[in-house]
Amino acid sequence: MKISAVLLTVVVACASLAACSRAPISTPDPVAAIDRNEAAALIAAVEGLEAAGVPKGHFDMAPLHAAIAAGEPALIRTRAEALFDEAAADISSGLTPPAARPGWRMNVKEPDEDAFADLKTRAFDTGDFAQAFASLAPKHEQYARLKSALNAENLSAEEKARLRLNMDRWRWMPDDLGADYILVNVPAFELTLVRDGQPAARRRVVTGTPKLPTPQMNAMVTGVIFNPTWFVPQSIVRESIGALMKNDPARAERLGYYADTDGNVRQRPGPANALGQMKLVMPNPYSVFLHDTPSKDAFDRETRALSHGCIRVQDALGFARTLLGDAISDEDFKEIVAKRQTAEIDLATPLPVYVAYFTAVADAAGAVEFYPDIYGLDAALLAQFGGAATDPDPIKTLIEETCPESADEVALRDTL
Repeated sequence: MKISAVLLTVVVACASLAACSRAPISTPDPVAAIDRNEAAALIAAVEGLEAAGVPKGHFDMAPLHAAIAAGEPALIRTRAEALFDEAAADISSGLTPPAARPGWRMNVKEPDEDAFADLKTRAFDTGDFAQAFASLAPKHEQYARLKSALNAENLSAEEKARLRLNMDRWRWMPDDLGADYILVNVPAFELTLVRDGQPAARRRVVTGTPKLPTPQMNAMVTGVIFNPTWFVPQSIVRESIGALMKNDPARAERLGYYADTDGNVRQRPGPANALGQMKLVMPNPYSVFLHDTPSKDAFDRETRALSHGCIRVQDALGFARTLLGDAISDEDFKEIVAKRQTAEIDLATPLPVYVAYFTAVADAAGAVEFYPDIYGLDAALLAQFGGAATDPDPIKTLIEETCPESADEVALRDTL
């Protein structure tokens, strides 16, 4: 009778617990045994995140191991859930907290807490923590390519650290960039237009100098302004244009500069205008825009960190024509450009633009291109991803107002 009673107790317990099949029959305490098996599966899944770019030893699993050794079911569960929460947050949103991301100004949607709670419940019900973590990882193709390269290529420790860091940057990005969008990769000095999830066009770009870095940000492009007037920021008025207007007003007039009735300095549309012949309408708190430039020779340089923070686009008019599509006819487009009159044309559908900082990019074949850390942002973070600790040159200048500069203005700045 005693043996039968024990067996009956086990059967009843098993009927009430979804994970009973994982409990060793010889264990005298079924509840504790189930929790220990769940904990073992969780530990294995967390350790497996090393293949997803999480440095070995990133998570402190000692508390969970101690609870398992003590054999306390409630404590095991509590610490297992805490570890799951930490690992899930890191693999989905990044190992680097937002406050520790230099130059980061991206607006990202808050995670769905209800969906996460459901995922967590399923993970503990099934014990399939590895699948739960995989479902939380970024779905971006570039993340998958970097992950494959990390686990397949013969890379140095420093190169692997850079891959891990750039994988983490993809975790910082919005989960869904959209089917159509513009991606600017600052270290690569390149813009990519994506249509239906595939690259449709690429352009060289000029970005901010290390002292006036282009921030990592996102915005919505709603239209194109042709032949724009440049509202010259006060910083550049103080730096160069103000002195030009005072000391050589005739030259300032030829270049199109004038003081408006509000006291601010403007530059009229024309061949010398620092915005060139077009500027994208993309409101953002940093006054950073994609635009044309009269200084076309800058696109021939290998390193193109030359602006005050704005992004100059190669073949900007051609790029504008591509973005507008059916919103304007070829005849009207040519007429607007030829007249040199200011005109704003709305895009048929607003287009997201993401300005990012990826110093490692993998192609479809798995080959990785490493780009210079032009702003010292890798150096500030590499140690936590297994790289060598360095003394970065911290970027102390946040972009309050940014703008382009023409070749003429560079010469002015150097001589005044």
